[in-house]
Amino acid sequence: MGSFHNESHIKNLIMMAQSDDHVDQSEIDIICSIAKNRGISEEKVKELIASGDTDFEISKPDTIDECFEQLYDLALVMMADGIIDDDEMDFCTDFAEQLGLAPKEANFIVLSIVEGLENQFSKSTIHQASERFLAHIDLGLTDEELES
Repeated sequence: MGSFHNESHIKNLIMMAQSDDHVDQSEIDIICSIAKNRGISEEKVKELIASGDTDFEISKPDTIDECFEQLYDLALVMMADGIIDDDEMDFCTDFAEQLGLAPKEANFIVLSIVEGLENQFSKSTIHQASERFLAHIDLGLTDEELES
């Protein structure tokens, strides 16, 4: 995933944290950890938070796995403070719809990721359970590209 995708994803995670009008330190910690794994410094994350930029940037992922990663990370941030606010759930579901899922599929995949996290399932187990819904995302790829 390129640097634009990475920064866009981090901005979306920040917007998730802000969606309930309260950014908890646990949400910032998770965002910083995700950012670090994507080559973005904690200073850059703090700069993005301080900027107050609220432009929702859906940078469509290149692969189905990247779609899952983005939804999974959003769910991690949503659950970080131990409270799942309706606005946060709506943000996640809207994001899934922006990826190309129908509303019913978007709601189901977000709920299944949340349930998997609540039950402390491994990331790969949650990913496998989500695959049939992720397959409905249209990335504009050919069948050969999807199989690779």
